Amino acid sequence: MVIKIDLAKVVNAPILSVYNYFSNVEELPMRHPNHVKNIKIVSREETGLVFEQESSLIGKKIRSTNKVVLHPDQNRIETEVIGGDGKGSKTTTRFSGDNDTTQIKVEGDLHLGRLERLFSKAVKSTAEKLLNEDVELIESGLSK
Repeated sequence: MVIKIDLAKVVNAPILSVYNYFSNVEELPMRHPNHVKNIKIVSREETGLVFEQESSLIGKKIRSTNKVVLHPDQNRIETEVIGGDGKGSKTTTRFSGDNDTTQIKVEGDLHLGRLERLFSKAVKSTAEKLLNEDVELIESGLSK
């Protein structure tokens, strides 16, 4: 069973600012300290990066290696779990809008093995909560 994610949110900020926020994975532990515990960059290229992540979901430690591919010309970021817990999970985050507002659209297929059936609702709820936190952080950070 695959956990499908399909979220959309509007943020009061320009696309470039929102895109830059989401492409900066090094700040994930500071943005979401209750969920993301540690990030280690493994490699970096102009078009993306690979990083190791330690996080927590419903009290369970999750370790993964993730590949991020940046598409700034298309206002899109693709993320794939290439190793560890959740291997094979893929998400695409798209950004559209105008000078003042940006729509964020997150779509993905998440794989958690045996935990998928037990925690499907919790995973979706956590993804939505993190996106809401991101919107709040973007809007408060840009208003300063």
